[in-house]
Amino acid sequence: MQDGHNDLLLPLRNVAACARALHRCLADLPATRQRVENARQEGWRYSHHHQCALTAEVIWGLFPMQP
Repeated sequence: MQDGHNDLLLPLRNVAACARALHRCLADLPATRQRVENARQEGWRYSHHHQCALTAEVIWGLFPMQP
């Protein structure tokens, strides 16, 4: 997570910071949409499917099939 790029990071239990972040989201919808899109694109790297594909790639690299 990167504050302002794909997330808005807030101090724990800080209601004022939460209110400011909510205001920031509502006041600048294009920037909010961009953060959401950035998070969606970057989230794929951590998905279960992507991690399985990476693991399979490593296994096939270690134990290639013989014809």
